Amino acid sequence: MDVNIGISGIPASSKGHDTLEGIRRIKELGLGLMEIQFVRNIYLNLDSAKDVGSLAKKLRVELTCHASYYINLASVRDEVQKASIGRLVDTLKIAEALGSRLMVVHAGFYSQRPKDEAFSLIKANIDEVYRQYPSKVMFGAETMGKQKSFGSTDEIVSLCKACDNVCPVIDFGHIHARTFGGIKDKEDYTSVFERLENELDLKRFHIHMSCMRHANGNEISHLPLSAKDPDFRFMADSIRENGYSCSVVCESPLLEHDALLFKSWL
Repeated sequence: MDVNIGISGIPASSKGHDTLEGIRRIKELGLGLMEIQFVRNIYLNLDSAKDVGSLAKKLRVELTCHASYYINLASVRDEVQKASIGRLVDTLKIAEALGSRLMVVHAGFYSQRPKDEAFSLIKANIDEVYRQYPSKVMFGAETMGKQKSFGSTDEIVSLCKACDNVCPVIDFGHIHARTFGGIKDKEDYTSVFERLENELDLKRFHIHMSCMRHANGNEISHLPLSAKDPDFRFMADSIRENGYSCSVVCESPLLEHDALLFKSWL
């Protein structure tokens, strides 16, 4: 079992609010991962990204990054698709400079298309991203928590099979919301892990962790782990008992507090 635990963005307890100070604080806390948030804009240039990557490597802090929220690879508007591709290419360049192995992406919405048509378009546009900028950084396709979003577990598994550059990002809070509260016990977590192992031959899992306020199969907002909706103690049990290797990114409102809480459960 090799489990690396961290948070999305800069720790709330960081002395400074820049990325370098955030990485130092991650190390001080005894955590090992930061998922850098480019969800609203790419705030690092290539030189600063290299500096961040160098510090992270020195301190042995794993870096991943999260691409823009303004992505829709299945939009009915061609200009939105093209802009989305451009944002992803720009993010890949910075991810490489950071030394990140993974770029997390919300791939898009069905956009009034049949689901199979949205799938085909998203696949084609991912291929175009890597045609424009060949990279070893993986496209981390995240499971999504709303019915209108592309990103059911089935869709993410199928996309990973169809694209060499794609790997899954398993957001159990999203899965829980989308399946109307379907993550209830340890076996529910284990069934997801086993499916990814068996169908994708996955050896390491990238996980997003937060409880979720949800209704009618849709996420509403993130909640602390104390909400137990779903109960992440069961995920810790599944990881520990099965010896899974994974990177766990805490996205709860209590970021480092809940990341350290989860670490204590393993």
